[in-house]
Amino acid sequence: MKKNILYQKGLFYNLNLLKKILFSLIIFLVFITYSCNSEQKILNVGIYTEYPPFSYKEDDKIKGFNIDFLDICLKEIKYKPNYIEIDFDSFDKLKNGEVDILMGGYPIIYKYPDGISLTEPYFDMSLYLISRIDNPIDSIEKLSDKKLILPLYTFSEELVKNVKNLEKLPYKNYSESMKSLENGDTDAVLVEKVLLDIYSLDENKFIKVKVYNQGLTIVLREDSDELRYEFNNTISNLIKTKQYKNLILKWFEEEWWKAIMLQFMELVQWALE
Repeated sequence: MKKNILYQKGLFYNLNLLKKILFSLIIFLVFITYSCNSEQKILNVGIYTEYPPFSYKEDDKIKGFNIDFLDICLKEIKYKPNYIEIDFDSFDKLKNGEVDILMGGYPIIYKYPDGISLTEPYFDMSLYLISRIDNPIDSIEKLSDKKLILPLYTFSEELVKNVKNLEKLPYKNYSESMKSLENGDTDAVLVEKVLLDIYSLDENKFIKVKVYNQGLTIVLREDSDELRYEFNNTISNLIKTKQYKNLILKWFEEEWWKAIMLQFMELVQWALE
């Protein structure tokens, strides 16, 4: 009987101890969660909202690929965004501290004013030349006397304007273009990197060569070394993930990609003049 009573007391004591431990653990987790949230710093983001689908307004809400991408980045580096609409050339607002970063169609190749720094590109807008393995073409110069499928009236056409005797064929869509290439109806296809991200390239049949380097970047002040380092680390990791590819699939459709590239390349040409 004594043993039974002692056993019950011991069980009661252990249960009470377990409850205290669980309660302490809950309090600790609540404290940690609160601490993490309170550690989030506000980042004033100057966002250019006239560049759909990267960043634009719909029903008074800012949305787009840039917003989704930046939200993921800022969660990683423990910042909370405060979006402020700006004009594209609002570099003075960045320099005087009204905003901490600029985002919204800023190219890596561009004539930026002094006192500005850039992150690594978070979106690749480079152009690639695709040809068959049995008939490789590894440069723009080697397109002389060849047939090339490309988006007409875009920067792609500007890129090949000095190629002699080049027959330019209009780009319709990726699958038709690759079929024409495989069948020998054209010698090469000029496409943007995003299409290679969306569609798979059969590397047993085709080769790809980058012929023009361009991309989108986040613009910071020159002295924002720590913030730039945090962004670069996050960007380099994120662009390799399935989550990043899903963002591309969510926001980009081939039928209006030509219009985006036209708008972007016109902006770049204007800036470089």
